[in-house]
Amino acid sequence: MVPTNSGAGRVKVGAPFSEIIKLYRAKYLPGLEHSTQQTNSYFLNSYIEPKFAKLKVVNVRALAVKEWLDDLKLAGSTKAGIRSVISVCLGIAGLYGYITKSQAGSMSLVKIKGVSIRQRRKKKITVEWFHRLIQALPEPLNIMVLVDGCFGLRISELVALKWEDIDTKLREIMIQRKFTHGKLGKTKSDASDANLPIADAPLKVLDEWRPKTDGSEWVFPSTRTGGVRSASMLLQKGIQPVARKIGVGTSLGVC
Repeated sequence: MVPTNSGAGRVKVGAPFSEIIKLYRAKYLPGLEHSTQQTNSYFLNSYIEPKFAKLKVVNVRALAVKEWLDDLKLAGSTKAGIRSVISVCLGIAGLYGYITKSQAGSMSLVKIKGVSIRQRRKKKITVEWFHRLIQALPEPLNIMVLVDGCFGLRISELVALKWEDIDTKLREIMIQRKFTHGKLGKTKSDASDANLPIADAPLKVLDEWRPKTDGSEWVFPSTRTGGVRSASMLLQKGIQPVARKIGVGTSLGVC
């Protein structure tokens, strides 16, 4: 149990979960990606606060959370997201002395059916299928898939490439930003932020493509706005329909 032999201890034992949510919003949420901030704020506003805000922190226990999540008519991934936010909140509560260390980590006991164990198997693309896809796609989609395949980029990183990121003298391409949910940001992780060597073939393709971008700072500018392309539209209306038509499917590396 949390010690209660001091005034501060008694206050924390009786503190409502709403205090932890305030700490989460003030100290943790601002450090997340913009899209994640929006998603987690939605989880807080729509589900977590209405259910747990008035409860004492010590009463937000794993079994209660599990039973509540089991009753929600939501997709497993959404439930997992809600569980994750509650888990971080309990971690904050443990850090600030509202609960014990064991309760702070109790969300690891809450399993979401179909999410915790089972993972969707990604489809492997052979070299032959990769060449077929490139040949079937119109320009510049074929060039985008070629670049993505050569460097293993996330599509959010691919659409955010600028010509200044390509050093033809050093023969390197710098991966340093991404574009998601209408905003530019840093790459997903430090490991993603990298300088990668460019082989002769893709360097030649990019060199031939550059004059066709009409002086744009972006390697693959939108033909409609001149700015960054929409990754979702690029996939849904550009790459995926062609991939399905030739039998590659939709589980591509660029997805």
